[in-house]
Amino acid sequence: MGIGKLAFLEFVAEAVDGSNGVAGRDRAIQGDYFVSRRLGLGFVKPAAWHFHAFEDFEPMLAGNIFVEGSVMDGADFSVYGSDLVVVVSKSPLGSETEVEKAAVGPSIAICSTSRGKEDAKDDLKTLVSQTIDLSRDVLRDFLILEPPRFQMISMCPAARFTSQFIMEHSRTMPTLVRVETLVIDQGACVYSINLTDLPAIGHTAAPEFDAFVGTLHLA
Repeated sequence: MGIGKLAFLEFVAEAVDGSNGVAGRDRAIQGDYFVSRRLGLGFVKPAAWHFHAFEDFEPMLAGNIFVEGSVMDGADFSVYGSDLVVVVSKSPLGSETEVEKAAVGPSIAICSTSRGKEDAKDDLKTLVSQTIDLSRDVLRDFLILEPPRFQMISMCPAARFTSQFIMEHSRTMPTLVRVETLVIDQGACVYSINLTDLPAIGHTAAPEFDAFVGTLHLA
């Protein structure tokens, strides 16, 4: 599945042309472009947004409280981070004081999970159902606002749905969070892409997310 090797390499060439950014054997970041050759993934982030490694989010995520009362710790973060490819955020992440004030704005988190033998035959509807069931199990007052809409993205089957939940954190007041989720079946792996924003305080980014989705390139 995907756009094919040649079309993807053309995007890679465009992304790294005259590169003054960060480049390596696996990935390259140049301006607003991101490319992972290993995953066959490329996109253009919204202008003036910021790239982050998953470690940058540890102060914010550590302390999240799940529905059964458990609190995210370093081990939980390591498991989550193992699937996280990259995060882009509208505002730069700041100090812990800003985190405590819930001043972090909209962000897009991109996760990639390799298919194992046990789930190799799962179709997209099953994958989406599993994603929703897991969210319902761990997130407080999880609610589907818009049910899954199935489509093709970069010639891969995809589903997009909108949800909300109450984010609880050991250092902040409970906050209403809205999530636009995109699940993409690339064949060898499955992508889960989440736009998280805070509509209650006016921190939203739906137009930016729509534009971002239009730039996705999957080999």
